[in-house]
Amino acid sequence: MRELAILIVLSTSLVGCQHLPGASVPGSWASSYMEMDKPSTLRTLMPALTNSSSIRLELRPLVEYSPNLSPFLLDAGSCVHIGTQVACLPSTIIIGAMKAGTAELQGWLSRHPAMSRYGGPSSSGTGEAHYFDSLGKPLRALAAFAHGGSNAVGFRMRGAEPAYKYTFEKTPRYLFMKDEQIDRMHRFLPSARLIAILRNPVSRSYSHFQHRCRQGNFLVGLHPKIKGRVFASKSGPAAVASSLEAVGVTGIKAKDLAVLNGPCTNEQFASLVLHTLNGTRLDHLNMEQARTGGLLARGYYARQLQAFRRHYPHEQIYVMLTEDLFHDFPGEMDRLQTWLGLPYFDYRPHIRVNERGFTVLQGLKSKTDNSAYEPLNDELKAILGKFYARGLHALTDFIDADRLRTTWGIDF
Repeated sequence: MRELAILIVLSTSLVGCQHLPGASVPGSWASSYMEMDKPSTLRTLMPALTNSSSIRLELRPLVEYSPNLSPFLLDAGSCVHIGTQVACLPSTIIIGAMKAGTAELQGWLSRHPAMSRYGGPSSSGTGEAHYFDSLGKPLRALAAFAHGGSNAVGFRMRGAEPAYKYTFEKTPRYLFMKDEQIDRMHRFLPSARLIAILRNPVSRSYSHFQHRCRQGNFLVGLHPKIKGRVFASKSGPAAVASSLEAVGVTGIKAKDLAVLNGPCTNEQFASLVLHTLNGTRLDHLNMEQARTGGLLARGYYARQLQAFRRHYPHEQIYVMLTEDLFHDFPGEMDRLQTWLGLPYFDYRPHIRVNERGFTVLQGLKSKTDNSAYEPLNDELKAILGKFYARGLHALTDFIDADRLRTTWGIDF
């Protein structure tokens, strides 16, 4: 029995694929089979098979499933054959940032006729695999394929799709992962191309706050000692009451805290980020003192990208700005397609402008279609801008300094 076969692109049409009218894949994406003796040679072979990392493979690896086959012998873009099904590992991953437009980007990229997103076709850009932010999951990848698991890092393909489609996933928490988690991702998918989309950290933090408000993740004080104050807590009101007791705010019970329902206000945001647990008002933002539940830390993009750079070479990491994307979505998608090595697909005939003035795809649910929440006031913008300015110098290793100043309006 062969252990490894290389599947090549023979089809030039999109068999069984949902796509926009006029979409096609060029005939230059054609290939044939090639046999190998050992899966362990796959990673050695990969550089010779590809023009652009794991996209547009001239020879498509298709590994026969075995319970003993280690996922660390595979790579981005390779496929696993299990019975009558084929599942392909993602060639590219949108790693974040959270609340920076990752869902919108996923929706647009999934409309490309040569790309298939995690979970299959969808009318929205939502949906995340959350595979690598849990260290134990990658080891169960192949077993998940075999048993039809829905939360597998690979994607089940239909018919001839493995011949011309490449999979990708979007999990914005990846950008905030620990070093050992990034290392595990790299050991599993060393050839993957990573996309990071960054939003003005001031706007991102406030959007993240509003997102968590809508989810009911914050508590608001009812007792006179903490009336109107906002607290972040994953453990519930009893845990907050205990923490308050520990810093000298006594007499607070769980019943003295209620869930804060969004949309929320500037005043509530200020209560969260500009006060210590004991109620002391800070004269400047202090990430260590303010209990924000990660709202502020996720905007320190440079340290997060540097962590990925320690494992992935710079040519495999593509950095976009949210503001550029929403200013010219078709143009930014043109540039992204070129970087990924995809055949060109023109999005322009398939766009619409919604009531808020944003360019969105026809038939795609966009978060920009939702009602806007209360805008951030100038005082909080200034405080947050000063806080984040300290970290923007390091970000210039990834994005031009003048571009950051112009796009985000933060002086550093």
